[in-house]
This record gives sequence, C-alpha cells and structure tokens, in this order.
Amino acid sequence: IKQQLIPSLTGINPTPDVLREVFSLSPKNGGLGIINPTETADMEYEFSLLINSSLIDAIVENKIASFHPKADVIHKAKLQCKAAKKRAEEDKKFNLLSSCSKELGRQIALGSEKGASSWLSTLPLKECGFTLSKQQFQDAIRLRYNLHLEGISSECACGKANSIDHTLICKLGGYTALRHNHLRDTLANLLGVVCKDVVSEPPLLPVTNEDLPRGTTLKQDARLDISCRGFYSALDKTFIDIRVLHPNSQSNAQ
Repeated sequence: IKQQLIPSLTGINPTPDVLREVFSLSPKNGGLGIINPTETADMEYEFSLLINSSLIDAIVENKIASFHPKADVIHKAKLQCKAAKKRAEEDKKFNLLSSCSKELGRQIALGSEKGASSWLSTLPLKECGFTLSKQQFQDAIRLRYNLHLEGISSECACGKANSIDHTLICKLGGYTALRHNHLRDTLANLLGVVCKDVVSEPPLLPVTNEDLPRGTTLKQDARLDISCRGFYSALDKTFIDIRVLHPNSQSNAQ
C-alpha cells in the first residue's frame, strides 16, 4: 500500500512514514481513510469475534440448525466496536499531533473542520461536476497537506517567490476574484431553487449621514454579492456576502 498504491493515488513518492500515518486516519479526522491493515487486523479480528459470538457458540455446540441471531445482542456489540474504533482513532490522532511538525499538525486540524473533507467522500457524479482528473486530485491532496506542487515556477509573475500560499492570495490575473465569483454564482443558482427574487450583485442604497461600522464601503455604487426573498421568512429580503478565506495566509495563521 505504501510503496505502490499511495504513490499512484496521490503522486507523493516516496511517501514519508508520518504522512502514511496521517493518511490512515478517516477523512473527517484529517486523513484519507487508507487504513494500515497491519495495525487494524488484530482489532478487527476481536470485533468479529464479539459480533459473531452467538454464531460461533452455535457452531461449536453443533446447534446451527436451531440458531436464531439475536438482533439486540448483535446491535449492542456493533455499537461497542464502533465506540472502540472511534477511541482508537482519536488516540492515534492525538499521538500524531503531539509528534508531527507544527505545520502538518495545523493541516490535520484544518482537514478535521466540519465540511473540509466532504469532497473526499462525495460520489464523483459527472453531471454534478464532482469529477476530478488525476492531476486535479493529486494537486488537491497536496493543497490539503500544504505540500509543494509539482510543475510550478519558483517565481510568480508578480515578482514574488511562488508557493501554495502565494498562489492562493496573489491578485495578479484575477484568480482570487474568479474563485469568489464561482462560489457566488453557484450559491445564487441553488438559492434560485428555494427562494424568490434572487439577484447577483444587487446595488445598495446610497449612504447619507448614517453612523456605520469601520470598514463599511461608502461608495455610491456599493453592491453586495446576493440578495433574495424567502430565505428566513416569506417576504423578508436577505443580503448575502460571499467571503473566501485562505486559512494559511499570514493574517489567519497567527
């Protein structure tokens, strides 16, 4: 698995031992769900014995003909196994966070945030645009763990040193705006299914003498990202602002 499967899947070759341990965590805990059978085989065997104990006893006592599984007993055993697996993974994650570098620990924590790993467990439905090419998937894995991207120049066109962090915040070329606008348009399309009067970039009322918080845009042509009716209640108009964050930017990494 470490020598062939993971390098073929992720493009990371050779795979460091610490990353192999991280990949064995479930996606919701910052991993990829690629278990290490040598670590889990004994535990899985014990769980199998526990869940099938009544069946094993019936076979040993030669009473298989009259055997009737007890659903409540099996359900209870499954819950015990599930809780034990959860504790084992939490312990493993804690040990990894205690021993790995600060940078990798931060990426594991970010990958454990709610919804941060949903793309790894989503069905790759082509009609919904959920498919990724080999290059896209491998780049996404490297972005997930803040690893160096292959094939990018060492210097950005803006003149600064190029890196994953810089490429996600550099404003040259308009890619940050494209990413923001794509999310805005996607959300607007979804709101159009359940709400009324959905408008992208609606103009706001001009500012006169209002006392507004610091940082408020005071331009006469100020616009928000989306407005709609029926989001919270039937007739109320809701204004929505889309904000894309890069968690490893200097302002967020403090």
